[in-house]
Amino acid sequence: MLQPPRIRHRVLDSSPGLEVIEIASPAEHETHADPEMSLPTGTLRPGRVFETQTFCRHEVESAHWEPSRSEQFVARDLGISGATGGLAHAWVLRRADPATWPGVATATPVGKMVFDFVLAGSVTLKSDDRGAHSLGTGDSFVVPAGQSYQLVDCDDALELLEVTLPSS
Repeated sequence: MLQPPRIRHRVLDSSPGLEVIEIASPAEHETHADPEMSLPTGTLRPGRVFETQTFCRHEVESAHWEPSRSEQFVARDLGISGATGGLAHAWVLRRADPATWPGVATATPVGKMVFDFVLAGSVTLKSDDRGAHSLGTGDSFVVPAGQSYQLVDCDDALELLEVTLPSS
């Protein structure tokens, strides 16, 4: 789910084991708890625009896999690019074909940064200046603009949540 900036909200329901990953861009506002706030409002307006952004909700059951920016992976688009007017992109990645996996996926961030969160499986992140790091479910990493990296030793169950911020 994408929540546009500077609006009041409350988590109304969640599943056991739910993990919230919050990435703010631009990060120009603070988040505070307000136990006195009464939500939800009585009016449902899913298409409402907040500072050029809209709400976005991704439902796995109706999603499909497509080619990604890396031929080694397929992607399930989360709809963030459309909801943010291109300010951010987000998708879930998995290996395109485990049977023909070349063993290494090399990438360079195409914008300001890449954030990856390991949803399932394991992988080793390698970079020239940081060495190699084994990652498993629940781990994450950020790669700044222009920094090349490799993903190696990807197991068959690997799924990554990837968020990228394109150049301004």
